[in-house]
Amino acid sequence: MITFGISFNKCVYTVKYSFSSSFSMNPKLKIILYGLSVFVIYTIVAIALRMITHHVPTEDEYFGLISNKDLYLGLLLAIVLTFTHVQKKRLK
Repeated sequence: MITFGISFNKCVYTVKYSFSSSFSMNPKLKIILYGLSVFVIYTIVAIALRMITHHVPTEDEYFGLISNKDLYLGLLLAIVLTFTHVQKKRLK
C-alpha cells in the first residue's frame, strides 16, 4: 500500500493506493520489463542531453540522435542495474 499525504492550511488529505494481488505477472517478465525500462530511461536522458548541449555524435548514429557507443553503454547499464535489482530482491 502506498500512502501520499498533502497538507493545506492544517488540513491533511491522504490518498491511499492499494495494488490488487489478483493480477500476478511472471517473475521473468518483470525482470525483462525492469531492464527495458532502465534502457529506455537512459536513452531518453542521453537524447535530451544531446539536444540541450547541441552535441552531435561523430560516429555511427541512429536517427542523428544516439550513437552505437551510447546504445552499448545503455545496454550495459541496464544489465548491471537489473542484476543488482534482482540480487537486492533475493536478499529481502
